[in-house]
Amino acid sequence: MTTIFGTEEILLFGGTDNNQDTWIYDFRSNMWTEKFPNTRPLGRQYYAMTAIYDTDNVMIFGGINWGLGRQNDTWIYDPAANSWSIFYPPIKPRGRVGHSMAPIYGTDKVLIFGGINNKIFLLPKL
Repeated sequence: MTTIFGTEEILLFGGTDNNQDTWIYDFRSNMWTEKFPNTRPLGRQYYAMTAIYDTDNVMIFGGINWGLGRQNDTWIYDPAANSWSIFYPPIKPRGRVGHSMAPIYGTDKVLIFGGINNKIFLLPKL
């Protein structure tokens, strides 16, 4: 989960290979609302997600889908449009699990740190 910058909301996505749901929790109303975007990332575990500074967009990178292995895809969720979009940066990290991401204050950049990117069998399947 991550906050949605500039709001009193948090975003929840997936959590297992078969779970691709998108939920927003609003602290003001104390309510969860399930969203139904047309396109969305594959279900996955051990991914990282962060708000993008000074926007209401959220980014997901990596994780593992146990049927397909480590992922190194980049997805952006736009709550206003209720849409997930995949991005294809020309240079990107190898697929990884258990990493962290954070927005870089005052920029449109995010930082990815750590994770395991070599032997996926080190993590137990949930």
